[in-house]
Amino acid sequence: MKGLPLLLKNYMFERRGEWIPKGNITAVTFYHERGKSRGARYLPETVGRTLRNLEEDRIIAVKPDGISVQYKYLPIDRRPYYITSSERPKGQETKLFR
Repeated sequence: MKGLPLLLKNYMFERRGEWIPKGNITAVTFYHERGKSRGARYLPETVGRTLRNLEEDRIIAVKPDGISVQYKYLPIDRRPYYITSSERPKGQETKLFR
């Protein structure tokens, strides 16, 4: 893992144990690393797409929060039991684990 996925994973790991609203994460400016210098910043749309990919890989958990969502780092021992948002049955969107 490298680039933005690694930056987001580390960001979530540092805040493990707390649910973070998507708006707070996309408001953070993440920069592309180019050797020792900082490159261009990642757009919020790219951050959102990467968050969805991390959730599909069961690295972070997502739960609904009104019209938005919140994210949380998922400990390794809980990952096999996590139900991704795309796998959750209709009407049970808040059920996170098997």
